[in-house]
Amino acid sequence: MRFMVFTDKMVDGVAEIDSQHARMIDILNELYAIVIDKDINASLERVFDKLASYMVQHLDYEEALFAETQYPKADEHRAEHESLRRRIADFREASRGNHDIVLASDLLHFLRQWLNDHMLSADKDACRHFNAHGIH
Repeated sequence: MRFMVFTDKMVDGVAEIDSQHARMIDILNELYAIVIDKDINASLERVFDKLASYMVQHLDYEEALFAETQYPKADEHRAEHESLRRRIADFREASRGNHDIVLASDLLHFLRQWLNDHMLSADKDACRHFNAHGIH
């Protein structure tokens, strides 16, 4: 059973960004499997660190494209990213040595909502801009 699925409506039209979004969802599904199996002690920090690291790498990639293409909504989009970075840091700090299934579940639900909202609005807009600048 999967927690989140990368669907056609999430495709933004920039292959690297779409691939990264799909990978983030795969890692979310790894975390979900840990929660379902109640295997928190063995794997939570490892998967959480993988997810946090990958998400930051992805946000940095998008922000590099903002600069490369002079994206006019870069400041607004970056503010959304910064908010996510702070939330990830908060979850990461709370998870250190704390193998709480409720914390992991909260993280899953927060990230699913954030990714759905962000991919279907801000990222769609940014990717249209990138496409107009030859980035596909």
